[in-house]
Amino acid sequence: MGVNRYDQWIAHDIPFDHPSVVRAIERVDRLAHGEGNLPEGALGASATSFLATGPALDAEDPACHVAQYPSFLPGTIGNIDPNHASVTSFPLVDGVDSEAVIGAGIFAVALSDRPEVREVIRFMASPEFGAGGASVSPGYVPPNRNFDIGSISSDVGREIARITYAALEEDQFRFDASDLMPSEVGTNAFFQGMVDLFTGEPGRAAEIATGIETAWSALEAGCADPDALRYDIGLPECGES
Repeated sequence: MGVNRYDQWIAHDIPFDHPSVVRAIERVDRLAHGEGNLPEGALGASATSFLATGPALDAEDPACHVAQYPSFLPGTIGNIDPNHASVTSFPLVDGVDSEAVIGAGIFAVALSDRPEVREVIRFMASPEFGAGGASVSPGYVPPNRNFDIGSISSDVGREIARITYAALEEDQFRFDASDLMPSEVGTNAFFQGMVDLFTGEPGRAAEIATGIETAWSALEAGCADPDALRYDIGLPECGES
């Protein structure tokens, strides 16, 4: 999809069922329902906490070989044996490499305009901030790209920071789509649709994407209940009684 198309998607500048979006969902659908791709199949994956994938990666006989996991992975399972697991950026898709990274962030907000408050904020934005956290929390990524990643306490943590800083440098870092979309879409219609992609029959990517698009458009037009937005129920055309 690429970050430019991703930006259009999350802003609803293109429909949720745009061909590029449907192709991405279809790829997930094929991987999720493909024989042997998930230890307990697509249905089992939908009921498995992502926290369970960490220990499954770092095991003598790993039950998980590839997983998308937040940067706090090392803090969740401790130091990772480099003979068992490591980290990498997103794999090649259709032969195209990408430095894109999806993540989240913590914001520092000053509630008082005083000199000492400004100094604290300046320090938090400096390359020096985060040395203490990085030395004890291997998944911690300090906010300044000039931070010395050599002080991060694990190989996996240093690689996570390197990948993240490279993405920021190339304007390839983006926040999670469901967090940036209206919450009624991201945590209701979109979330429900992706769960159903795993728990239902395969081959429904286009149907689910169109249902989410219908729900999002109805929300924007004021024709849907924002507290009960779903992708899989019929919604009235705007203006109908």
